[in-house]
Amino acid sequence: MVFLIEVFDSGIGIKEEDQKKLFTKFSQLDNTLTRSHEGTGLGLAISKELAELMGGEVGLNSEYQKGSTFWFTFNAIASNDSDYVSMKTLSKKIKEMNFNLTVLLVEDKYVNQKVESLILKNIGCTVIVANNGKEAVNLFTAGNKFDIVFMDIQMPVMDGVEAVSILRKNFENLPPIIGLSANALEGDAERYISLGMDDYISKPFTTDQIRETLFKWSNYTKNK
Repeated sequence: MVFLIEVFDSGIGIKEEDQKKLFTKFSQLDNTLTRSHEGTGLGLAISKELAELMGGEVGLNSEYQKGSTFWFTFNAIASNDSDYVSMKTLSKKIKEMNFNLTVLLVEDKYVNQKVESLILKNIGCTVIVANNGKEAVNLFTAGNKFDIVFMDIQMPVMDGVEAVSILRKNFENLPPIIGLSANALEGDAERYISLGMDDYISKPFTTDQIRETLFKWSNYTKNK
């Protein structure tokens, strides 16, 4: 099903020759230092990319000095009450699950080790702690098996990114490795996943976040 959303702007409108520039990155229709109207910057270019990712497109109808109508389309599947009930049931199921998983927690800070271990143990996990990436690699070298790994990014001796790189190079059939970092910035998840992590969550995290992550990746492990 295709949805169409329209937004009417009663501003100054846009000249026809300028309309083609709107959806390019960092376009400014008025480049003077004393411009009285903000340029489009990245907003419309990002909107175009998002619409295309959802199988749609974006555009406008504008008349100079009279206003503009911006529109975008996207593909979606209509939901019904049974879908909503199913999602609520699944959410409740996840919150009540007792995960019987062996977890490797790679974390250098003692307090974080205690708090994160407590969260994992309270939902049924067995937790093995490594103080840095080198210890984590040594545990795999010694033949230890884990269902999932939570790997801190910044650690002394060997950081999480280097540890994952070594693990990927030397071991097959690794469990899912979830990156952890307190320095969460926009784009970090994508960057760390591109560097070898399977997933990424920022600290501090909640018990619900851990539950959802374990549910997601424990199913992956069982079906692997």
